Amino acid sequence: MMKNYPHLIMFTVLLLSSTVAAVAQGGSRLPGGSSLRGTSGSKSAMSSTLRGGGNDACANAVALAVNASGTCAANAISGDNGFATQDGGVPDCDATTTLFQDVWYTFNSGPNTALMIEFTLGTIQDLVVEVYSGGCFGTSVYCDFGELMNMVTVNTNTNYTVRVSSNNDFGVGGTFTICVSSMGGAPANDLCNNATPITVGATCVGTAGSVAGATQALAPSTCGGFTAASANDVWYSFTATAASTTVEVTGAGDADTGMDPILEIYSGTCGALASLGCADATLLGATETLTVPTTVGVTYYYRIYKWPYGTPVTADGFTTCVFSAGGPGGPVNDLCANATPITVGASCVGTAGTIENATQSVAPAACSGFTATVANDVWYTFTATAASTTVQVTGAGDATTGVDPILEVFSGNCAALVSLGCVDATVRGGTETLVVATTVGATYVYRIYHWPYAAPQ
Repeated sequence: MMKNYPHLIMFTVLLLSSTVAAVAQGGSRLPGGSSLRGTSGSKSAMSSTLRGGGNDACANAVALAVNASGTCAANAISGDNGFATQDGGVPDCDATTTLFQDVWYTFNSGPNTALMIEFTLGTIQDLVVEVYSGGCFGTSVYCDFGELMNMVTVNTNTNYTVRVSSNNDFGVGGTFTICVSSMGGAPANDLCNNATPITVGATCVGTAGSVAGATQALAPSTCGGFTAASANDVWYSFTATAASTTVEVTGAGDADTGMDPILEIYSGTCGALASLGCADATLLGATETLTVPTTVGVTYYYRIYKWPYGTPVTADGFTTCVFSAGGPGGPVNDLCANATPITVGASCVGTAGTIENATQSVAPAACSGFTATVANDVWYTFTATAASTTVQVTGAGDATTGVDPILEVFSGNCAALVSLGCVDATVRGGTETLVVATTVGATYVYRIYHWPYAAPQ
């Protein structure tokens, strides 16, 4: 069915006793599937009699070449600490009640001042990486656990020793690949203080960016129930023009080798950031969208990093945009948190509303076989008085230039919405009706948006 853009954006909202109505106007996701440090769980330690050969001792460290930036997929070498034991003391950044199974490597930094030590996972169940200057058990210059991408600051033309170990309190050793590469230069917006300013638009206008060579400014956040092993991030800023602002980032590449973006927005200053939310709901080559309440004239920051998969992906690039659909003067119920309360009635009594200048809070839903390209929505809430409740929305205007409303009802709270259903069965100026099962006394929310026709009329 072809749909055309409506000129009117008003509607009316109605609630009925057991009826709510509206009238419109105007796993785990662990890298490589291995059990990298996440949940503390002890596994039996390897016997100290199982010392392996080769680079199990620091004195026999294997020399690694420093590869060009972005070439580790072709130049990584295989390693295995599955039968290794502990040589020397414990890493500076970790402790154990059993032992560390370690193997050893060495490299010369050459002309570089920063290098990336990159891993992919085979059967290894825990990963601790420590880098020493001054030979075996010299000065620790880097130590961390659970990181697949390890950026190390180095002095030029200096020898370093790398200890790769598994803490048997968390998992046993196994196979992996290791590669050392040059950074290729960190991006200009690698730090919050150097955030790239983005102008807030009325629609999404993409700006190209990349996380290639980025370093971690803040620890990874838990987003969408997932916490990445690292957060090599780049930074952007914007000055709000409306009461809510939407940020989007789309990873380059496809669903097999693309960039899997993670997005987090902050208020405050670079020295005192306060997270307003983060998004990691999609996978490689997909789009993350996050809408937050904002104050006109205030500057906000956001960072973008990618999920560090156990197998290297080929894409580091992305596009990002910031928009507030209508700028200042958006509807007061533009966000779920500001939903307008509607009283459930015994019959349909309309409440007028508008989606003029609304912004998108949640991605468009697939309703009645249609999925809109955008969902600039407004929000309502009601408390159920019966075991089922009906919600209606009628678009203002006629079949030529009227609003084509879309309706979706949710249970849960604004931070954890569960869709109970949506409907988009009519066109311009039509009425959408949705009946959902409800619990007396429970609060529900619903949103209204319209079909974005190809050309305004």
